[in-house]
Amino acid sequence: MARRAAADRGMRLRVHALTHQPKDHPWSLHVPESLYLKTLILQEDAL
Repeated sequence: MARRAAADRGMRLRVHALTHQPKDHPWSLHVPESLYLKTLILQEDAL
């Protein structure tokens, strides 16, 4: 979604970090929907 939004604005983004939920919020490899808390840290990159 971030890539499409940046493309719509004519921007290019660089990913600095991708974080997931803390250890007190467990998730299962067998249930991918349980990994739903994510943060994407981006920076605008020069074209």
